[in-house]
Amino acid sequence: MEPLCKRQGALVAWYDPQGFSRPDLLDEAVDAILRFIASKERLVDDFQDGMQFRVGWSSLTLRAGENGFVLCEPDFSTGALVDHVTVSAQIAAMQQRLNTRTNTAYSPCHCFETVGLFEGALEVPDLLLVRSDRMSPVHSGWMITPRNRRDAALQELPSCLLLGTRPHLLQALSLPDGSLVTVSGEEILAVRDVENNDLLGDGDDEPTWLPQEEAPRTAGWLDRLFGS
Repeated sequence: MEPLCKRQGALVAWYDPQGFSRPDLLDEAVDAILRFIASKERLVDDFQDGMQFRVGWSSLTLRAGENGFVLCEPDFSTGALVDHVTVSAQIAAMQQRLNTRTNTAYSPCHCFETVGLFEGALEVPDLLLVRSDRMSPVHSGWMITPRNRRDAALQELPSCLLLGTRPHLLQALSLPDGSLVTVSGEEILAVRDVENNDLLGDGDDEPTWLPQEEAPRTAGWLDRLFGS
């Protein structure tokens, strides 16, 4: 399947639906991204090359082209910009779908905000994700821990690092404070609120993310950025 293009006014968004189980959700996410950035035009007078916008979990940059401003997302393997919004739209679709299923407010962390991660957590299938107090000004409030082991060392890493390891976890990062998420492999088993109510309920749990081997990989530029 060829990459697709959507426009709204002077804005242009390219994205590639290949490999997604729900391209209809991806289409809706791209439309929402375009509407959100278009709504900002009055606040900035006019769009200009290089303008950046935080859009949910991601950050998008405008690049002036012959036919308008192309929305560009970061390439998390190099730190450079790429002229599409495929990953940003996918994550937005995943997150919005889970928020809808759980009837919760959309409360995304940013790709460069951090998660608390217990050492070795991403190598085991069974995890707990908890959103509570912030560890630092850039911390999202999310902690990721093995379900059966919590005695490991704790580290703080940017949430975008999950793209190269456990990308399906990103869908949970838009749940609000007080959320407790139970994960096994690539499946979310339960979502509970601060009062221990089960929010997930029954419904279609077909995954919307790419297989892990096709997920974007992070690289050394992030280590340099965060001093790791």
